[in-house]
This record gives sequence, structure tokens and C-alpha cells, in this order.
Amino acid sequence: MTAVASGTDVADEPAATPKLFAPEGPWLFSRRTDLLAFGGSALLAFVLLGIGALLGIAESDTPDALWIVCVLGLDVAHVWSTLYRVYFDGEELRRHPLLYLAVPLACYATGVTLYAMDGPLFWSVLAYLAVFHFVRQQVGWVRIYARRERASDLDRHLDVGATYLATLWPIVWWHAHLPRAFAWLLEGDFVTGVSGEVARWTFPLYVGVLGAWTFRQLWRLVRGPAPSPGKLVVVATT
Repeated sequence: MTAVASGTDVADEPAATPKLFAPEGPWLFSRRTDLLAFGGSALLAFVLLGIGALLGIAESDTPDALWIVCVLGLDVAHVWSTLYRVYFDGEELRRHPLLYLAVPLACYATGVTLYAMDGPLFWSVLAYLAVFHFVRQQVGWVRIYARRERASDLDRHLDVGATYLATLWPIVWWHAHLPRAFAWLLEGDFVTGVSGEVARWTFPLYVGVLGAWTFRQLWRLVRGPAPSPGKLVVVATT
């Protein structure tokens, strides 16, 4: 009877809550890859900024070689994967041949036309397309994490809202304090004339949403279920 009772007690015990950074967590790729891709890249950026400040070159133009390595080699590297996932994949290319051939040609023709009309306008349009891509990319990562962790509607809305505010409000502040030493693509590519009041009025929304998101993550860490650690890293480094 004792053995049976002991077995029953053990069977009835709740399963232990997995550790936050456990390898079996809801990672996109793996614990190591996720942390290196999202957390490691942010850490590297801060290290490079610190080195630049120590060397007195943080406010100067980026050397061409460093731009090629950091922008083309790292930041834009994922774009080249399109070649392997689409154009070098015969089966995928045959699924939507018109889409994959017409869209690049249309984009190229539009870009050439814009540049022929007005060079600065071309770079401004390209800069805002890059901003749109950056914002939606971060939102996309967070939404994939939310799906992996089977987040509630409340958590999904908070995640998306926090990510949008974390990306958009700093850009609003940037517009309200032009010119800056740093440009997205080229100097003068962002529209000037945005009042500083816009950034000031929207700051409470920025703080409120991110504050609510932070409180919710702390609540889940204490009460469970714990949030996805990869998602926390993505939002924190955005």
C-alpha cells in the first residue's frame, strides 16, 4: 500500500516549470542561435560604439570597408538568402514565376525613374522603405515567438504594441531633432520640419505601453507561464 501511495503521490505532483533559458524552450532556431543572432548582435554594436568613442571616431563618417562588412556582409546578408529560397529553387520558382520575375523588374524600373526625376527623393523613398522593413521585421520575429509559446490574445497585442512603439517612437524623436550626425542611408534622407512637440506628446504612450509590457513579462515570470526568452531579447534589443 505504501508503494502504491508513493507512486500516486509522485504521479500527482505538478511538472516542474522549465527554466527560462532551457534548451527546450520555444526558440526559433535554437538557444545558442537565437541568443547570438539577437542578443549577440546588439552586444557587438555596443562594443563597436565603445571602441569608436575611445578612438574618437564615433562622430566621423563610417569607413567604406567597415560599411561593407557591417551593412552588406551582416545586416543585408539575409537578403541574399532569397536567391537560394526562390531563384535557385526550381520548384518554388515554378510556383509563382510571374511574381518572382515581375516584382524585381518593377521595383528596379520605379527606382530608376525616381532617381532620374530627383536623386534626393529616391534616397528618401528608399530610406522610408528601409524603416518600414526594419519595423515589420521586428514585429514579425515577435509574432513568431508568440505563436511558438502559444501566447494569449492579451500577450499578443502587448507584444506587437510594444514592438511598434519600441521601433517607431525613436524614429519620431529622430525626425523631431534633425539634423543628426547619423543618417539612415544618406544625409538629408529623412523629412525635416517635424515639431519636437510630436515626440513629447507621444512619449507617454511610448512609456505606458512598454511599461505595461514589462510588467506583464515580470508577472508571467513570477506566476507563469514564463514568456519566451528569445522574445524578451528581441524586444529589449529593439
